[in-house]
Amino acid sequence: MTIEKFIDEFGDDVYALALIVTKSSEGAEQVFTQLAQDCEALPDTAKLYDIVKKAYRLCRKAPSNDSAQTISDIGLSAKQEALIADIFPCPQIVRAIIHLSYENDLENDEIASITDCGVRYVNGQLDSLGGLSDSLERSYKEICLKLTAPDELKISVIQAVKSGEKRLFEVRSPAAPRHSWTKTQKFAAVVFAVVTTVIVCIVVPLLTAFLNSFEEMNSSYEELPPELIFSCTTTETEHIPSE
Repeated sequence: MTIEKFIDEFGDDVYALALIVTKSSEGAEQVFTQLAQDCEALPDTAKLYDIVKKAYRLCRKAPSNDSAQTISDIGLSAKQEALIADIFPCPQIVRAIIHLSYENDLENDEIASITDCGVRYVNGQLDSLGGLSDSLERSYKEICLKLTAPDELKISVIQAVKSGEKRLFEVRSPAAPRHSWTKTQKFAAVVFAVVTTVIVCIVVPLLTAFLNSFEEMNSSYEELPPELIFSCTTTETEHIPSE
């Protein structure tokens, strides 16, 4: 399969699947690039099933972003963002099943083969979606129309394949998943802020005042006449009881 055929017919399908499965623009770019650079090994008769099966294998090894809660900068409506926010907390395998079913329209046995799950498991996951399935049926394909590989990435991959350079590219994607902090991260940040505030506002001023006071006492003592210092020392010595 030529690189042009791969990009035109399957490029966006690969990128969208990788973005949903990894929740990472970096992961999506890596999957897209690796599969594109190996597309010459694919037969011209390859179908979408064959392509996404290879793509999913790469997704499982690509960088993932577990803290992402939705996808930003691609013009999703509030309802579409809410739908993605309902999907993203699902385990990676479930996100893949949802995407392969509602975007790629694959049969459950094909999805089971791609994800290495039993057909019963795939059926169970899709049945357990409940009311979410209606929202997916109405809006998921519209969302995926916006999950396309950036033109810069496509051009870079085509140039690499044509020139024979096998390397990955760092192209900033407009579909960057939006991050969210976990409860542990939020608690740690609050504790750090409180400790820092206490040190800066209380401990440091007290320590500074103590050091300044200590220096003033030493300075006053050094300014006394030598005979007065000697007299004070002698007086203190006379009051020491003998054994």
